Amino acid sequence: MEQKMVYKKESVKPYRVHVPASAEEYLQAVRQAEHYLSAHVKRTPEGIYWASGGTEKNDNAFAKLSVVNLYGGSAGILYFYHKLYRATKEEAYRKTMEEALRYLLFRLPGFLPEKVYTLQEYGAGVSLDLGVLGLAGIGFVLEDIYETYRQEEVKEALHTIGSYYLSHANREGDAAYFTGSSTMITDTAILLYLIRHYELFGEPEIRELILAEGEWYLAQGEWQEDGTLFYHGLECVWEGVKLNFEVGVSGSGYMLARLYEFTQDERYLKAAEACAAYVVKQGIAQEKGYLVPFRQDLGKDSPLYLGTCSGVAGTARLFYLLYRLTGEKKYLEEIEKQVDGIESVHAPEWPSTGFWNNTNLCCGHAGLLQFFVAMYQATKEEHYRELAHRTAAVLLGEKDVDKDGASWLVATERSHPENTSRPLGYYMGVAGIAGALLQMYESEQGDFHWNRLPDDPFPS
Repeated sequence: MEQKMVYKKESVKPYRVHVPASAEEYLQAVRQAEHYLSAHVKRTPEGIYWASGGTEKNDNAFAKLSVVNLYGGSAGILYFYHKLYRATKEEAYRKTMEEALRYLLFRLPGFLPEKVYTLQEYGAGVSLDLGVLGLAGIGFVLEDIYETYRQEEVKEALHTIGSYYLSHANREGDAAYFTGSSTMITDTAILLYLIRHYELFGEPEIRELILAEGEWYLAQGEWQEDGTLFYHGLECVWEGVKLNFEVGVSGSGYMLARLYEFTQDERYLKAAEACAAYVVKQGIAQEKGYLVPFRQDLGKDSPLYLGTCSGVAGTARLFYLLYRLTGEKKYLEEIEKQVDGIESVHAPEWPSTGFWNNTNLCCGHAGLLQFFVAMYQATKEEHYRELAHRTAAVLLGEKDVDKDGASWLVATERSHPENTSRPLGYYMGVAGIAGALLQMYESEQGDFHWNRLPDDPFPS
């Protein structure tokens, strides 16, 4: 394990903190955030949506889907309203949810990409529009809504997505794949979508596709001499060898563990455990515990992310799923060591190289809060509840309130912390921060109900 990366707390200012008088302040902040979302809604005859980076007139499929995707678009905000209505049972939230769902269902068929671009064709653009940033992420939300409400129109949309994947798979003998990339933003999310789809509807052809892609997936790993297993991310598109959840080894290991859970085929469990061992071996030792570098190729000079996409809050999902499947406490212990690493860089109250002025669910405090609440629900260990309190206090402290409601000023790019905005989305923006605070409120009330998306293994 590499030696620790030096971090100088004296060179930065701490985040603002507000310690609430009671758990009701979490719900109050959620309501203020909802008010902000309401102030920025777009209304059409077909329903409502929230503007994001793309436009419906753009010819690029990914840009089109960014209007309605899980990360920054309307599907993610719809997911927030779905959870908010379930928690509060307030009619206004139900109406917003239904209008956002109506728009998404109306637009979805016209947004389906015409072509699947593989890694071999990446010069033309790898199909990011098919994974968690695009179609599969939208499918995650629709699957969750269908499980709750069993609406026929949602079922039809899910069958549209399932049929799309069936007809666009690349077949090679007994194997199948889509983009040729085993990351959460490409084929991994598609496979997770298909597994949940099969669990809902039991379609034999979907199961056959899952098994075929599972065979392809298993073959993509590169076994190391020490018995660990490495999976490539998107080095040909984005610079650097990644280790974490969205585009790295831990996300691939998570997928292998889910394939084991689905098939009970021991090959997948062996591979998933070998991925976890590979991730641990790359850790950067801290004063206590360790952190996994954002880029393996930079070693101890790599930024040390803490959030969901490329930090502990995401990487821990692999280890928790392996604990759930095997009962082996060593996987919980690895999570504890990484949490020690989080505290060693003085999070959540202080910025660091991979924990900059971004409170979003993807990269920042909201992702950590969701993780700490999940670990508390899973283990009932008081230390995770304490960390959740501390993280939520930062979100309350960094909140800005004006006539439109509550929002958070964030820098979505670590390399450009001066470029700030107030995004609306779930992984990127107000909806996700509010969603994390809503989980904190439910946890504190002792009435926690949070059905997880397929990329999240923690208890509901």
